[in-house]
Amino acid sequence: MKKQGPGDDFYTIKALHLLPTQQFSLVVDARCGTGRQTFVLAKELSTLVHAIDTHQPFLNDLTRRAQEAGIDRLIQTHCIDMKDIPATFPQIDLLWSEGAAYSIGFSNALNSWAPAINTGGFLVVSEMAWLHKKVPKVVKEFFQSVYPGMHTNEQICEIAQNAGYQVLETFILPDETWEKDYYDILETRAKSLLDHPDSSVIDFATDIIKEIEIFLTATKKVTVIPSLFFNGFNTFFDSVTSFKKGMMSLKTLLMMVTIENIKKEYNEKYSKTHA
Repeated sequence: MKKQGPGDDFYTIKALHLLPTQQFSLVVDARCGTGRQTFVLAKELSTLVHAIDTHQPFLNDLTRRAQEAGIDRLIQTHCIDMKDIPATFPQIDLLWSEGAAYSIGFSNALNSWAPAINTGGFLVVSEMAWLHKKVPKVVKEFFQSVYPGMHTNEQICEIAQNAGYQVLETFILPDETWEKDYYDILETRAKSLLDHPDSSVIDFATDIIKEIEIFLTATKKVTVIPSLFFNGFNTFFDSVTSFKKGMMSLKTLLMMVTIENIKKEYNEKYSKTHA
């Protein structure tokens, strides 16, 4: 499949162009899958994109297609877990993650990635959200089972701010980004597996079909994905020991760094203007 979740090239480009700069030294695509958005980033930015995923076959397919498209010099794959991003890439300018942060916990992802993002760097991430208070019972029960930690759009922004990010922009992905090249293909494949000799495969196919039915029930009412654009700030810890001591107040420290940077920039600008 071209993609392993909701998304579309048009909206990836839209998100990218909402950022105040297009110049990044280190770009990381977290849980890239077969690389739909990786291709967009590489082509639009004309810079090396580090694509990470835990499924090597996805990365192999991405590498093959990048070679065929003549952009393999712009994409480097890494078979690692998202939680290992800070250790592997400690100085990120742009961290991109479409529909994947939930797999390690949205709040956990934002908090664990924050120290790896350079001061003034950016995180672009999409996450499932409740958009309305009144939710059909069947939809509510389904998500309580598969994603009990799903938040509202407002809560998502609050989580980001508490993790030390400044929310720059948000927008909601339309229904067709779920349907085109994802649910339409997935549904056909799932139905073809309902007579599979392996019962576990049948169960998996049944779950997919149920998910699509829930989506159709909730469409334009409840569950669509907002993309969030975060301006990342991080602070510096002199050693592992001081980092551990600072963990309990990391959120506060990150917010303080944000405030101090703003004050410093303002004071410098003010002093130059009135010199």
